[in-house]
Amino acid sequence: MAETLGVVASGISVAAFAGQLAQGSAFLYTFFKDIENAPGDIRSLSHELQLMTSILSTIQGSFDTGDAGLEQALNHCKKVINELSAVVQTVVISPDLTKWKTLRKQFATAFKRAERMKHLHSLERAKSMLLQCCTTSIRCVFA
Repeated sequence: MAETLGVVASGISVAAFAGQLAQGSAFLYTFFKDIENAPGDIRSLSHELQLMTSILSTIQGSFDTGDAGLEQALNHCKKVINELSAVVQTVVISPDLTKWKTLRKQFATAFKRAERMKHLHSLERAKSMLLQCCTTSIRCVFA
């Protein structure tokens, strides 16, 4: 009876270890993929932020600035973009860096992924809020 219990416990331990090993392998795979994709991800994010800044300027020039809700949404979007831009600037990988410094920047980019994602989610919420305010302003103009 005791031997059977010991064998079952050993089997459970081996299964738990295999699960932890698989989870660790998945984490490492994702982490190294983030390192590999870091330069392209940062370039893409920088481009999107520049585009958003340009769009905000166009919206601000196109709509009545007397709309308090729209003005607040625009200011919130600008604030979120500035915060995300500051995070992105800390990990920008320029082509004139040495190979070692480039690799360090890629690691830093991978480590700051969670922080970037937090700011990206905030940006998505701000864009949704801005879209709602723009829609409301358009409806008021055509009403």
